Amino acid sequence: EGRDYVFTQMEDMYARRAFPLFDEPSFKIPWRLTIEAPAELTVIANTPVDSTTETDGKQRVSFAETKPLPSYLLAFAVGPLDRAPIEGMSVPGYIYTPRGGTDKLGFVLREAPRIVAALEDYFGSPYPFEKLDFVAVPDFAFGAMENPGLITYRTDLLMVGDEASGSTAETVLMVIAHEVAHIWYGDLVTMEWWNDLWLNEAFASWMAWSIIERLYPEFDSQLTLPQASAFAADESTASKAIRRTVRTSDEVFEGAGLNYTKGRALLRMLEAYVGPDDWQASIRKYLERYAWGNATEQDLWAVVSEVSGHDIAAIASAFLNQPGFALVTVEEDGTVTQNRYRLPGQASEDLQWNIPLTIKYKKDGDIRQTFYLLDHERGTADLPEATEWVFPDAGGNGYFRWATDVGRFYALVDDADELSDRERVALLDNSEALFSIGALSLADYLYVLERLLADPHPLVFLPALENLKTIGDEFIDESTADA
Repeated sequence: EGRDYVFTQMEDMYARRAFPLFDEPSFKIPWRLTIEAPAELTVIANTPVDSTTETDGKQRVSFAETKPLPSYLLAFAVGPLDRAPIEGMSVPGYIYTPRGGTDKLGFVLREAPRIVAALEDYFGSPYPFEKLDFVAVPDFAFGAMENPGLITYRTDLLMVGDEASGSTAETVLMVIAHEVAHIWYGDLVTMEWWNDLWLNEAFASWMAWSIIERLYPEFDSQLTLPQASAFAADESTASKAIRRTVRTSDEVFEGAGLNYTKGRALLRMLEAYVGPDDWQASIRKYLERYAWGNATEQDLWAVVSEVSGHDIAAIASAFLNQPGFALVTVEEDGTVTQNRYRLPGQASEDLQWNIPLTIKYKKDGDIRQTFYLLDHERGTADLPEATEWVFPDAGGNGYFRWATDVGRFYALVDDADELSDRERVALLDNSEALFSIGALSLADYLYVLERLLADPHPLVFLPALENLKTIGDEFIDESTADA
């Protein structure tokens, strides 16, 4: 709008363009910024202003020393910024906008304190910095950035007006929860090197959606499966492990989408495995132990194993350090096998995982559940004879595909009312994956769709309808229309 502003984005290695420094996350030290600017402009940074002096139309603004931070979290902004206070947080905070934008902040001003309070409650510790400002940045290609005390957001993520609804509201709330969660995952405890970027992004994504599910149940966010979008990228022979050696800046964000989707899915699966109480206690202990310092994947798993009594590293390591995922087959006698899931015609290295299986099954009219850790290519789950059906992904949290014999699969589909809404979404998604590799015929797959098209929940019914439309678009032509 004809006005000049300065906004910063230092991640991953851009701080070296602004200052002479060691621009690596393990160099975590206190910083003190001083900025000179025209006196009429607003100047903000990570910390509160310490002092300001003015001379000849210039201002010299000195900011309080930061807590130990890596250079990629330094931030400042200068320009004709307006601001509105965020009321009700444990620390002071404002939302800064380009000139004239504060009348569009009502929704975020109202909801942000709820999200911050919920995060403080989960972590069992108050927001750890002196202030919490949000900044609306025009045309911000990065979307948002978790700079402590000065979180930046693209304008359309903050300036949404007094009311927001539907996917717009859900997205805005999720991004706020994600960035504020980073204050603990990434800012308070920082990865030692970029090969553990997933530590930041996966945890912030998992935590954000957990908060949205808890605070805003009207969105039914739990019916959006993170593994569903991750599988689509991870099944490619070109996919890479989300934890891998990073040597250059270009490699930091290579394939970074899986840090969010696959990483979040893995954390949800591990939380279900150890139990939510032990998981939360582990997270709190991890943050307490490594506060203001750096940590690695092994540091995290050591704490979770210590608290829960489970060898989490033995499960998590393969999912993080190698690409792809397994197809788990459960046979009638309880034999369980795993092979790498591959699309037809793919050639890729055969890998194995330690896979926690929570198996729901029906026997003599009763719905029961058992657990089995598949830690080899083949094993035997504790399943009684003559089960009517088997659902190997109880809860819908597994990062794997699964198959059973066709007879019990049909029985499961017929009995889909015995599954939760999330499990029925997972059933649909898994059926599509089996169809894609020829493990289900088109007739079998249509049987699933026909059953779920009658589902009363719109977030189950609508994906089934979309999948049916896809079949029409891809398979029906003049030669097949009659059939």
